[in-house]
Amino acid sequence: MPAVDPSDAQKIVVLVVEDEPIVRLLMVEVLREAGFDVVEAKTADEGMELLDRESAIRAVVSDIETPGRHDGFALAWHARLRPSAKPVVLVSGQLVPTADELPSGTRFIQKPVDPPVLVREVREAMLSQRAA
Repeated sequence: MPAVDPSDAQKIVVLVVEDEPIVRLLMVEVLREAGFDVVEAKTADEGMELLDRESAIRAVVSDIETPGRHDGFALAWHARLRPSAKPVVLVSGQLVPTADELPSGTRFIQKPVDPPVLVREVREAMLSQRAA
């Protein structure tokens, strides 16, 4: 799968929310190597604040279980119900959500995250968002 063109003046910004530093670092590096710009948060609460503040964010990748008041499900609903809905990819090593638990258009990846699968799911989520 080809990388995002690095000469693009308009880089695609992806928000990565993961409380485990090593897992977050891996996802961030994989997405950066694929040509995305990445902003990071440790909790869904921080992720919601970033979504509300940073209009450049175009997609979200989040662990479902994060510390704090909100979890990845709440973040996904927050991202999807915004006037400018963002595509979301949720990940978990503990939970496997049912389709009813996910907002429309939200994708799921089981941990451990396979780097090519992560890149593919982010790209496909963004393409689905455009088509909708």
